[in-house]
Order: sequence, then C-alpha cells, then structure tokens
Amino acid sequence: MTKRICFFIDSLFNSGGMERISIDLANELVNYGFDVDFVVCSDNTDFFFELNEHIEIISIHTDSRTGSKLAGAKIIRQLWKERHYDMWINVGIHLIKMVFLSGIRRKGCKIITWEHFSSNRNYTRIKWWMMAMMSDAVVVLTEADKAVYHPMLRDKVHVIANFSVANLQEKSSTCAESIVISVGRLEYTKGFDLLINAWAIVARTHPTWKLKIFGEGEERGSLEKQIHDFNLKSVELPGRNEHIIDELTQASIYAMSSRYESFGIGIIEAMSAGLPVVCFNCAYGPPEIVVDGVTGLQTPCYNIEKYAENLSKLISDVELRKSYGSNGLKRFNELYTKERVIGTWLELISRVLR
Repeated sequence: MTKRICFFIDSLFNSGGMERISIDLANELVNYGFDVDFVVCSDNTDFFFELNEHIEIISIHTDSRTGSKLAGAKIIRQLWKERHYDMWINVGIHLIKMVFLSGIRRKGCKIITWEHFSSNRNYTRIKWWMMAMMSDAVVVLTEADKAVYHPMLRDKVHVIANFSVANLQEKSSTCAESIVISVGRLEYTKGFDLLINAWAIVARTHPTWKLKIFGEGEERGSLEKQIHDFNLKSVELPGRNEHIIDELTQASIYAMSSRYESFGIGIIEAMSAGLPVVCFNCAYGPPEIVVDGVTGLQTPCYNIEKYAENLSKLISDVELRKSYGSNGLKRFNELYTKERVIGTWLELISRVLR
C-alpha cells in the first residue's frame, strides 16, 4: 500500500533555503512512490519553487507562533482522520507543540521533526530536548547541531545534510567575471550589512568588481541606505531570482556573511557551479561545508577587515579561484547531490515506519 506523508511548514511562498529543500525533498518522495501533501500554517498557499503537480497544499489558517495551538491541533487531527497519513514531517521543531496536542502520534502516525535552525537559537536546550522526545526521529543538518542534544536522545537524532537540484544541467563558472555574488533573505541573520561593510574596503582597491546580493526581505531599506551612505556604485540588490544558477555561473566568488547559519544551501549551490566561497565560520553549517584553504576561505566571526582581505585575495588570483571552485565542485558531488542524500532520507523513513 502506498504510504502517505505530510510535510508541515509555516509557508512555502518565500524563496528561502528551507522552503527550497522542503519542496525538493517532497518532489523526490513523490518520484519514489509516496503520496505527499504540504500543510501550511499561513493563509497563503502559494509556492515559489517548482512543486510536483501531484502534491496538494492545505492551510490550517493558524499562525504557528501567535495562533491558538489547540485550534491548529484540532484541524491537524481532522486532516489525519480524513487522509490517513502514515508519517508527519514537521519542518521546524517549533511546530511539534501543535502536532503533539493533535494526538496523531498516539493514533499511530509517525512523527519526524526536521530542524533547519541552529540549536543556539530561539529555545533553551531543555525545550529542544523535550520537543525531541515528542517525535519518533529528529533530523538536523550538522554534527555540531546533533552534539547539542542530550546523550540519551542522540539515538533519535539523525544528521542529514541538505542537497541541491538547482544545477541539474551541470553548468559551471569560468571564475573569470568580475562579480561576487551572495544569495539569501534580506534579514539581520544573513549579515548582508557586514558584507557591505567589507565591500566598502574591497571596492577601494578593486573598483571594477561588482557585488550582487539576491533576495528580498525587511532589511532592504536599511541595506539600500548603507550602500548609498558608502556611495557604492558597484553593489546591486536585484531581488529574488527563480533561476539563480544562471547568476551563479556568471559570477566568480560566492560570499556568505551570515551571523549564524544552520546549513547554508546557498553555499552548496555555489559549489555545484564551481565557485569558491568566502564565509564567516559561524555556527553551525559553514565550517562543516567549506574546507578552509581548499574550497574557500573561512573568516573569524565577524572580522570585517579579514573578510575583506579574503575577498581581495580571491579577486586578485584567478587561478586560486579556479582551484577552490574545482575542489568545491568535487566536494559537492561527494556529499550534497540529490542521489547521495535522498538515500539517507529513504533509509530513515523506512526505519521509522516499521
């Protein structure tokens, strides 16, 4: 009998890494014969990334943080009765409260909670451990995140890296264009203000180079003001782009400036395009993905001068860019392809459903 899986997420209309990988995984599970739905908290059932036509999106019209947990739980319980889900995947550990109250786990529905934010955020460790106990399995993105959980819970916690299908045509950068690129939601955590501060230093000695920051968010106004105050004609904020791989292959360096980052799907997309990476060695993703001096350059948090120095080092040496980019592509193919990661997910799903 075909197994039914429901992904539970706040929304799908944003262009963030969490939304991208959730849709990519759901699409792949449909290809492997599962029936898949998305249940979203938001009233908005739109989606930014390409979604398999067989996947339905259902709204419970209940904000996961400010709405009534009991009201949301009742809707979830009714959905489970109607659709008989075998597995429920919470995309974010904060969602487990509503699901726990619904009682569907006690009725036999298996629960996986898939956390996309570093465990140094939002919750005390005790709350994280308690919510892990309410799940049949917890998926985190890095070994460092797993280490946060109590030893008694670690058998329940599984590390599964994100994968990327953005570059299925295997396009690759020549690393010869005078463009540095960065991608992400324009919000405080992504640290684009830090990147612009560093670029103000870089631009003095490399005036022909451009910095393009793709994304949208609440920080756009303040970032535009910062660019204006520095009089940086070489910085662009083009907005969101559905075909970001084309922009990546036209760039020569990928810059990640996050203050903290649970994984960094933008990094692996850049690696798939053969780009070297400059990042802060923030918790927890970038230090596990970027091999310093091999696939890119890590920078101590949040040393603006050193970050600018690392960018300038790559700008000044095309052969180094190509070497790091080539090494990054090899690492991507070894660790972060769809084929490499989906097998781990299928194994976990099979084990939990037994």
